[in-house]
Amino acid sequence: MLHKPRLIFLTDSLGAGLTIVCLVFVLGRHVLFFGVPLSVIHPLAAGAVVLGVFSSYCFLFFRASWRMQMKIISVANALYSLGVFLGIWYCRHEIRWPGLLYFSMEVVIIWLLARLEWKTASRKRFHDAANYRNESP
Repeated sequence: MLHKPRLIFLTDSLGAGLTIVCLVFVLGRHVLFFGVPLSVIHPLAAGAVVLGVFSSYCFLFFRASWRMQMKIISVANALYSLGVFLGIWYCRHEIRWPGLLYFSMEVVIIWLLARLEWKTASRKRFHDAANYRNESP
């Protein structure tokens, strides 16, 4: 995947969509089970919407400036993870183990994706440049 930046943008946008579904339709409807209040879930869902829209835009309108866009997504994902930590801290007395487990897995996945995005954007050359439309060498 390190050699396919468009695929990374697609993965990021699909992951944001899955996060939105999980936050709104799973955690949001089972607040007592997860122990995460809606005052934490809604801002995180809004952040996931913004990240998903930007990633989708980058995937659909892939440009020569994709490296900068991918670095923006990478930093935004890291900041989103920080927001998750702040949300967990905010509800630390209410959160139950299923909520903690969900957010722990989410943060690990997002950090791995952010690292992959940063490494991909920082690469100097790609061996298979024919797969990238509108990319200048």
